[in-house]
Amino acid sequence: MPIKPIDLQTLFSQLEQVGRERAAGKDGNVGLLQQSLQGMAQLKKREEEAKAVRKPEASENQAPGVNDREGGNREERSGSRKGKDGEEVAEEPAPNVITDPELGSRVDISG
Repeated sequence: MPIKPIDLQTLFSQLEQVGRERAAGKDGNVGLLQQSLQGMAQLKKREEEAKAVRKPEASENQAPGVNDREGGNREERSGSRKGKDGEEVAEEPAPNVITDPELGSRVDISG
């Protein structure tokens, strides 16, 4: 099938537009590839951050330490106590607590 002169005239008039479309297509494919690679890198980074162990952030609204039965934090009881001026304070005697030796040694399994 031979090419007719009218076909050549039509092709030459659209040649510039075809060249622009091909260049945009190549740039678009490269751009899509780069976006895809960046997306994969960000996803990998997020997964690594999720798996990583981080130290808790220091917060002003942090909860105070747990008080136990002896009325004080564990940090306060460990070692020597210090008063308001930083001087060591003598430890107070523990209050008299009566405990039952049988308490907690038997379990009722009858229901």
